[in-house]
Amino acid sequence: MNARSQRRTTGSAAIAALVVAVLALILPACSDGSSGNKPGPLGVVSVEGIAEDDTVPRNRFLEVTFDDRVDRDTVSATAFAVRMGTEIVPGRIEIADDDRSIRWYAVVLPGDSNDYFPQTSPPINGIGLPAFADLRLEILADVERGVLSRRGEPLESTFTVAFRTTDAFLPEDPPIAPGLAADPLGIDPAPIQFGNPMSLDPADWPLLDPVDPVFTIRFDEALDPATVLAMSTVSIVNVSDPAIPVSGVGEMALVRAELTPDARSITIDPILSLGDDPNSSEPFAFEIRLDAGIRDLAGNALAPTGFGFRTADTPGEPNYSIITETFDDDSMNQDDSTAIWGGGELAARPVSSRTVDYLPMLPRGVGTPPPNVYKLAHPLVERTNPSTPNGCRFQMQFHATDIPHDPEYIVGMSWGPKSNFVFDSGYRGLVMKLGVRVLNPPELSFVYEDNFDLSVPGNPATVFEGDYYVRNALDREWEPWPDFQDCILWESNRNLMLDVRIPDNGDTFQLFRNDSTRSFPRNRIFSNADDDRGRNGRENTQYEHRFELVRSISRALSKGYEAPALAPDYEAYLVVSDPSRTGTSIDVRFAGTSVGDEPRVEQFDPDIDVADSREAIAFLIDLVGNPMTGVVPRVDSIHIAVRDLTE
Repeated sequence: MNARSQRRTTGSAAIAALVVAVLALILPACSDGSSGNKPGPLGVVSVEGIAEDDTVPRNRFLEVTFDDRVDRDTVSATAFAVRMGTEIVPGRIEIADDDRSIRWYAVVLPGDSNDYFPQTSPPINGIGLPAFADLRLEILADVERGVLSRRGEPLESTFTVAFRTTDAFLPEDPPIAPGLAADPLGIDPAPIQFGNPMSLDPADWPLLDPVDPVFTIRFDEALDPATVLAMSTVSIVNVSDPAIPVSGVGEMALVRAELTPDARSITIDPILSLGDDPNSSEPFAFEIRLDAGIRDLAGNALAPTGFGFRTADTPGEPNYSIITETFDDDSMNQDDSTAIWGGGELAARPVSSRTVDYLPMLPRGVGTPPPNVYKLAHPLVERTNPSTPNGCRFQMQFHATDIPHDPEYIVGMSWGPKSNFVFDSGYRGLVMKLGVRVLNPPELSFVYEDNFDLSVPGNPATVFEGDYYVRNALDREWEPWPDFQDCILWESNRNLMLDVRIPDNGDTFQLFRNDSTRSFPRNRIFSNADDDRGRNGRENTQYEHRFELVRSISRALSKGYEAPALAPDYEAYLVVSDPSRTGTSIDVRFAGTSVGDEPRVEQFDPDIDVADSREAIAFLIDLVGNPMTGVVPRVDSIHIAVRDLTE
């Protein structure tokens, strides 16, 4: 190598060394490539899947992108969760290969993996989220329990985004109609005699024991549960030869029809024996019918499909007839009904809401109201307050007469700030419970739990658990407590108990409007946040509150339906309702009566046998809407099976 070329090489090495030195000043040290490259707390860049109006289709996944790589071992079902009220919604997640985004799926199918650490096993759910549900995605900002970056940094604050599901599913492009699976029909127990259920000749159909067969119809994709309706889109019909003198030909059997959790199969379960004619040794022939009203999640219709089977002769096994009400008109509706009856369905009326103000300084009965005296109360406390070094827990009783009401749900509450002034502040880890107590109770117990009537299911209810924030205002007559995540039914036969736990981590103290002048009744106890009993004695301070009440119960009362039998034995009933009406419920009762008569409410009983031997039967249906979302139940039909005891 000559001298010139050597100098050129040396010069190149010097430039390279300079570049390396400059880069060393610019780039952070990185030992193994495992850490992120962003200083400071972990941050959320975007959330995909939530529309501008905050709605989400039921089977849409959510994807969160971060500004740094996340530590996979910190992504747990607690740290990264979708919640409905206080409950975590089961789901599965996938963490991207670059560790910068996380997808959350409500749809879970058999064999799905889960990137949560430690591994979780959510239940199979082929549909996705419930319809008309209020939910929130929550990512904890906590070094011990939250999602961390690869450098060990948590979010600066807990990330929460609220959304509401619709009743719709994602569209399918291109649209493909659902079809049957390769092995479409399962029968349990196995047939007495195997055959071809899709044959055109009934003699080739499988022969079954008429008692308790269960059928499973399998499909090649998920179905919309709202379209799978027993006695309508799914039915079993007696198609025996009309020449055979049997009473049940052409009638539908009383059956339940339900989607399996993966939404790819329908189970059909007869409620009563499929029967036989005791006067004939010939088997009954039945057809399982699947109507075109069944659709997949994208709304594509199933081609009408059928399967045939026969039932073996069982001497003495009687057949039955069915009384059916499809609510096409309201000719059988009593005038006292409050539900909407007609047009092919029974529906609850829209929920109605109202507010009731509890003002303890106003007179009860006669006498002069006491002066508006303010005393140091302990509802919302700050971390540096020497009066509440360990936070606060208080419990306050409201008497049934304090909050005039019918049977309604309490879905929200507000407190009255002194002088209508509130400070800008936050309270972390607040727990708020509502429950009921006996109507005429003794003095409050010092033990918090003992002030609830534990014989009432679900009492008390945790209506909120989480962080509560108050924004500064000079003219706030009522300051809402946090949005309820649950609610309770408020009836006139109970007193109400409010239980609030506030750890000592608040930003400031808030004064409530209150009355502290009465010596009786003493309706408040309080102590430190983590106590299980009040340690400061019963006392008479009571805070002004506003209650948000929702009426969501509608009632349908029928007239008497004539029994298709001389000596009727009312065997069983089936209510077919829209299964997508999340958070609603239906209660059914019966009464024996005469044709066209209108029984009174007190005559109805949950036991259908109360109507046996009466020439007619009437029903009462209470439709309970979801007080938190306003969704109301809808009933497509009711079917009552009747045997004739003279056969």
